[in-house]
Amino acid sequence: MKKIIIIVFSIIAIRTYGQIQTVGFQFGLNLSNITAREHFEDTKYRKAISTGIKYEFLFSNKYSLGLDILYSQQGFNEDISYAMVDEFGNLITVEPDEKTKYKYDYLLVPLKVGYSFGSTLKINPKFGLCPAILLDAKMILPAVNENGIKIDEQTFEHKNVNKFDVSGQLEIEVKYPINKMELFTSALYRQSLTKFSNDNYFKESKMMHFGFSFSIGLTYRIN
Repeated sequence: MKKIIIIVFSIIAIRTYGQIQTVGFQFGLNLSNITAREHFEDTKYRKAISTGIKYEFLFSNKYSLGLDILYSQQGFNEDISYAMVDEFGNLITVEPDEKTKYKYDYLLVPLKVGYSFGSTLKINPKFGLCPAILLDAKMILPAVNENGIKIDEQTFEHKNVNKFDVSGQLEIEVKYPINKMELFTSALYRQSLTKFSNDNYFKESKMMHFGFSFSIGLTYRIN
Protein backbone atom coordinates (compact mmCIF):
# COMPACT_ATOMS: atom_id res chain seq x y z
CA MET A 1 0.00 0.00 0.00
CA LYS A 2 2.82 2.38 0.88
CA LYS A 3 4.43 1.83 -2.54
CA ILE A 4 1.12 2.47 -4.31
CA ILE A 5 0.67 5.78 -2.44
CA ILE A 6 4.21 6.84 -3.36
CA ILE A 7 3.62 5.97 -7.03
CA VAL A 8 0.30 7.91 -7.12
CA PHE A 9 1.85 11.04 -5.59
CA SER A 10 4.82 10.76 -7.96
CA ILE A 11 2.48 10.67 -10.99
CA ILE A 12 0.56 13.70 -9.69
CA ALA A 13 3.79 15.60 -9.09
CA ILE A 14 5.08 14.78 -12.58
CA ARG A 15 1.79 15.85 -14.22
CA THR A 16 1.74 19.08 -12.22
CA TYR A 17 5.37 19.81 -13.02
CA GLY A 18 4.71 19.36 -16.71
CA GLN A 19 1.91 21.91 -16.78
CA ILE A 20 2.29 25.66 -17.24
CA GLN A 21 1.79 27.93 -14.25
CA THR A 22 1.89 31.72 -14.19
CA VAL A 23 2.00 34.37 -11.47
CA GLY A 24 1.61 38.10 -11.89
CA PHE A 25 0.10 41.36 -10.78
CA GLN A 26 -2.66 43.62 -12.03
CA PHE A 27 -4.01 47.12 -11.55
CA GLY A 28 -7.35 48.45 -12.68
CA LEU A 29 -10.39 50.68 -12.47
CA ASN A 30 -13.62 49.68 -10.74
CA LEU A 31 -17.02 51.09 -11.67
CA SER A 32 -19.26 49.84 -8.87
CA ASN A 33 -22.87 50.37 -7.87
CA ILE A 34 -25.67 48.58 -6.01
CA THR A 35 -29.12 47.15 -6.50
CA ALA A 36 -31.54 47.86 -3.66
CA ARG A 37 -35.19 47.13 -2.99
CA GLU A 38 -35.97 50.53 -1.46
CA HIS A 39 -34.48 53.74 -0.02
CA PHE A 40 -31.89 54.05 -2.83
CA GLU A 41 -33.51 55.05 -6.13
CA ASP A 42 -30.96 56.92 -8.25
CA THR A 43 -27.50 55.79 -7.25
CA LYS A 44 -24.36 56.65 -9.21
CA TYR A 45 -21.26 54.57 -9.90
CA ARG A 46 -18.26 54.88 -7.62
CA LYS A 47 -15.00 55.12 -9.58
CA ALA A 48 -12.13 53.51 -7.65
CA ILE A 49 -9.26 51.03 -7.95
CA SER A 50 -8.67 47.30 -7.87
CA THR A 51 -5.19 45.81 -7.54
CA GLY A 52 -3.49 42.59 -6.51
CA ILE A 53 -1.79 39.37 -7.56
CA LYS A 54 -2.96 36.48 -9.73
CA TYR A 55 -2.08 32.82 -10.23
CA GLU A 56 -3.10 30.60 -13.14
CA PHE A 57 -2.70 26.89 -13.80
CA LEU A 58 -2.99 25.74 -17.43
CA PHE A 59 -4.27 22.19 -17.90
CA SER A 60 -3.47 22.41 -21.63
CA ASN A 61 -3.05 25.09 -24.25
CA LYS A 62 -6.77 25.82 -23.91
CA TYR A 63 -8.08 25.29 -20.37
CA SER A 64 -7.02 27.15 -17.23
CA LEU A 65 -7.85 27.51 -13.56
CA GLY A 66 -7.13 30.85 -11.88
CA LEU A 67 -6.96 32.31 -8.39
CA ASP A 68 -6.56 36.04 -7.64
CA ILE A 69 -6.05 37.95 -4.40
CA LEU A 70 -7.27 41.52 -4.90
CA TYR A 71 -7.87 44.70 -2.94
CA SER A 72 -11.07 46.14 -4.39
CA GLN A 73 -12.71 49.51 -3.67
CA GLN A 74 -16.47 49.29 -4.22
CA GLY A 75 -19.58 51.26 -3.33
CA PHE A 76 -21.77 53.95 -4.84
CA ASN A 77 -22.66 57.65 -4.72
CA GLU A 78 -26.00 59.33 -4.15
CA ASP A 79 -26.92 62.90 -5.10
CA ILE A 80 -28.12 65.00 -2.16
CA SER A 81 -30.46 67.94 -1.69
CA TYR A 82 -31.49 69.76 1.45
CA ALA A 83 -34.00 72.37 2.57
CA MET A 84 -33.26 75.99 3.56
CA VAL A 85 -35.37 79.04 4.42
CA ASP A 86 -34.91 82.30 2.50
CA GLU A 87 -35.09 85.83 3.98
CA PHE A 88 -38.89 85.82 3.64
CA GLY A 89 -39.32 82.53 5.49
CA ASN A 90 -40.04 80.51 2.37
CA LEU A 91 -38.82 76.93 2.24
CA ILE A 92 -36.43 76.30 -0.66
CA THR A 93 -34.57 73.22 -1.83
CA VAL A 94 -30.87 73.46 -2.57
CA GLU A 95 -29.25 70.87 -4.83
CA PRO A 96 -25.49 71.43 -4.76
CA ASP A 97 -23.06 69.53 -6.94
CA GLU A 98 -22.30 67.21 -4.04
CA LYS A 99 -22.89 63.57 -3.23
CA THR A 100 -23.14 61.20 -0.32
CA LYS A 101 -20.39 58.64 -0.84
CA TYR A 102 -20.79 55.05 0.34
CA LYS A 103 -17.44 53.24 0.32
CA TYR A 104 -16.95 49.50 0.85
CA ASP A 105 -13.44 48.10 0.50
CA TYR A 106 -12.97 44.34 0.13
CA LEU A 107 -10.36 41.62 -0.09
CA LEU A 108 -11.47 39.51 -3.07
CA VAL A 109 -10.42 35.92 -3.82
CA PRO A 110 -11.95 35.08 -7.23
CA LEU A 111 -11.75 31.48 -8.47
CA LYS A 112 -11.97 31.29 -12.27
CA VAL A 113 -12.15 28.74 -15.07
CA GLY A 114 -11.06 29.87 -18.53
CA TYR A 115 -10.76 28.77 -22.15
CA SER A 116 -8.21 30.19 -24.61
CA PHE A 117 -8.67 31.12 -28.27
CA GLY A 118 -5.71 31.96 -30.53
CA SER A 119 -2.01 31.17 -30.58
CA THR A 120 0.09 34.32 -30.19
CA LEU A 121 -2.56 36.87 -29.28
CA LYS A 122 -4.91 34.95 -26.98
CA ILE A 123 -8.48 35.76 -26.04
CA ASN A 124 -9.61 34.09 -22.81
CA PRO A 125 -13.25 34.13 -21.69
CA LYS A 126 -13.54 33.19 -18.00
CA PHE A 127 -16.23 32.71 -15.41
CA GLY A 128 -16.11 32.04 -11.70
CA LEU A 129 -17.13 32.72 -8.12
CA CYS A 130 -15.68 35.49 -6.01
CA PRO A 131 -15.72 35.27 -2.19
CA ALA A 132 -14.96 38.60 -0.50
CA ILE A 133 -14.15 39.83 3.00
CA LEU A 134 -15.11 43.38 3.99
CA LEU A 135 -12.13 45.47 5.12
CA ASP A 136 -13.75 48.87 5.64
CA ALA A 137 -17.17 50.51 5.25
CA LYS A 138 -17.98 54.19 5.62
CA MET A 139 -20.25 56.99 4.47
CA ILE A 140 -18.90 60.45 3.60
CA LEU A 141 -21.22 63.47 3.74
CA PRO A 142 -20.42 67.04 2.66
CA ALA A 143 -20.65 69.65 5.41
CA VAL A 144 -22.11 72.94 4.14
CA ASN A 145 -22.59 76.40 5.65
CA GLU A 146 -25.82 78.42 5.84
CA ASN A 147 -25.33 79.51 2.21
CA GLY A 148 -25.17 75.96 0.88
CA ILE A 149 -21.42 76.11 0.23
CA LYS A 150 -19.34 73.05 1.03
CA ILE A 151 -16.82 73.72 3.78
CA ASP A 152 -15.74 70.23 4.81
CA GLU A 153 -16.58 66.52 4.78
CA GLN A 154 -17.89 64.27 7.54
CA THR A 155 -16.96 60.58 7.66
CA PHE A 156 -19.08 57.97 9.45
CA GLU A 157 -17.85 54.41 9.96
CA HIS A 158 -20.41 51.69 9.22
CA LYS A 159 -19.91 48.77 11.59
CA ASN A 160 -23.05 46.74 10.87
CA VAL A 161 -22.43 45.80 7.24
CA ASN A 162 -22.28 42.06 6.48
CA LYS A 163 -18.61 41.10 6.52
CA PHE A 164 -18.73 38.36 3.86
CA ASP A 165 -19.92 38.54 0.26
CA VAL A 166 -20.06 36.09 -2.65
CA SER A 167 -20.44 37.17 -6.25
CA GLY A 168 -20.39 35.63 -9.70
CA GLN A 169 -18.27 37.12 -12.46
CA LEU A 170 -17.77 36.97 -16.23
CA GLU A 171 -14.45 38.11 -17.71
CA ILE A 172 -12.78 38.58 -21.08
CA GLU A 173 -8.97 38.64 -21.02
CA VAL A 174 -6.56 39.38 -23.88
CA LYS A 175 -2.92 38.22 -23.59
CA TYR A 176 0.21 38.89 -25.60
CA PRO A 177 3.45 36.91 -24.90
CA ILE A 178 6.82 38.60 -24.31
CA ASN A 179 9.40 35.81 -23.84
CA LYS A 180 8.40 34.05 -20.57
CA MET A 181 6.06 36.90 -19.68
CA GLU A 182 2.59 37.88 -20.85
CA LEU A 183 1.09 41.34 -21.01
CA PHE A 184 -2.66 41.23 -20.48
CA THR A 185 -5.73 43.39 -20.24
CA SER A 186 -9.16 42.32 -19.03
CA ALA A 187 -12.74 43.50 -18.61
CA LEU A 188 -15.23 41.83 -16.28
CA TYR A 189 -18.72 42.12 -14.86
CA ARG A 190 -19.33 41.10 -11.25
CA GLN A 191 -22.71 40.64 -9.52
CA SER A 192 -23.18 39.79 -5.85
CA LEU A 193 -25.21 36.72 -4.99
CA THR A 194 -25.56 37.76 -1.34
CA LYS A 195 -26.79 41.03 0.21
CA PHE A 196 -24.62 43.16 2.47
CA SER A 197 -27.54 44.88 4.23
CA ASN A 198 -29.12 43.19 7.25
CA ASP A 199 -31.48 43.78 10.18
CA ASN A 200 -29.09 46.42 11.56
CA TYR A 201 -28.10 48.06 8.28
CA PHE A 202 -30.83 49.35 5.91
CA LYS A 203 -33.04 46.45 6.93
CA GLU A 204 -35.58 46.48 4.07
CA SER A 205 -33.23 47.50 1.27
CA LYS A 206 -31.68 44.15 0.25
CA MET A 207 -28.51 45.87 -0.96
CA MET A 208 -26.25 43.96 -3.36
CA HIS A 209 -23.07 45.00 -5.19
CA PHE A 210 -22.55 44.94 -8.94
CA GLY A 211 -20.07 46.56 -11.24
CA PHE A 212 -17.42 46.48 -13.93
CA SER A 213 -13.65 46.23 -13.65
CA PHE A 214 -11.00 47.04 -16.28
CA SER A 215 -7.43 45.89 -15.59
CA ILE A 216 -3.96 45.65 -17.07
CA GLY A 217 -1.07 43.56 -15.79
CA LEU A 218 1.88 41.30 -16.36
CA THR A 219 2.34 37.59 -15.66
CA TYR A 220 5.45 35.40 -15.53
CA ARG A 221 5.54 31.76 -16.66
CA ILE A 222 6.94 29.56 -13.89
CA ASN A 223 7.60 26.43 -16.01
